[in-house]
Amino acid sequence: MNEGGYQIEGQTDTWKVIDEKNVQEQRFVQLVCEQTKKQKPDIVLHDSGVLVAQTIYGFDSSVMKKIEKFLREQKPELLHHQKFLENGTAERAKESGTEQNYNMIDGCVNNNPKKPRIIGNRISVLDRLHIKLEERKQKSQPQQQQQQERSRKN
Repeated sequence: MNEGGYQIEGQTDTWKVIDEKNVQEQRFVQLVCEQTKKQKPDIVLHDSGVLVAQTIYGFDSSVMKKIEKFLREQKPELLHHQKFLENGTAERAKESGTEQNYNMIDGCVNNNPKKPRIIGNRISVLDRLHIKLEERKQKSQPQQQQQQERSRKN
């Protein structure tokens, strides 16, 4: 408290801390301009340095409403695994072993279509081929599993 000499971005004067308040476990400080020549309203800053409000009455109800609004709009800190999901790293990791290069990563493994595309009046032969190959692959997997179970029993 009563510390002075703070420089604030966008302001030319120096500021002194005169009050502080904790709201939802976050610290807010009220600063007053040290230059008495100019009468400026006090400012309220978040602990991170973000300007939240300007006031002449301290932490009154209007400032508290602005603080609450600021806290609601604040983006929560993501956990380590949530950051990967948000920026697509998990998707890249899933597809990286099967795709030819990074510009093919789109959430669809090997970019095989689910339905054949219609080009002009005809159905894409290449898409139909990929779909048939995928169906055969899925049908052969259960047969392979049954054969493995039989070989384990013997």
